[in-house]
Amino acid sequence: MVFANHDNGSEVDQLPSNVARTVQQYFEVVFSNDLDLFDLTFHEQAQLYGFAANGALVVWSARDYREVLSKRPSPKSLGAMREEEPVQVDVASDSHAFAKVRVRINQTVFIDYLTMLKVDHCWRIVSKTFVGFADPVSGSVP
Repeated sequence: MVFANHDNGSEVDQLPSNVARTVQQYFEVVFSNDLDLFDLTFHEQAQLYGFAANGALVVWSARDYREVLSKRPSPKSLGAMREEEPVQVDVASDSHAFAKVRVRINQTVFIDYLTMLKVDHCWRIVSKTFVGFADPVSGSVP
């Protein structure tokens, strides 16, 4: 994993662990569909962007994404393999961070770009851009 920190302030020592905790919460949300944890991880006004399998642009609000998670069986409930990796984390300041992650959800491996802001003293995902790759057999992350 690549980690960059661009702030030399006194709170810097806390930033990597706090941002890393938000990334770990994200991994748990997408594996277990834990909606209470979703509410702690995503800002209520977060936006998600990507492309559907048919090439159509997908733009979801946090509420839309939460509803999707609430209606689909979680990978955890299906006994799916758990595969996740923070690829890059960049903390730009004591209130701005970015993470590039790889995560498997059932037979699809996603590369997600998560933008995080510290809002009301808590790190929240405010934007997610995603791309998915079908990987039904190998179990490897592209």
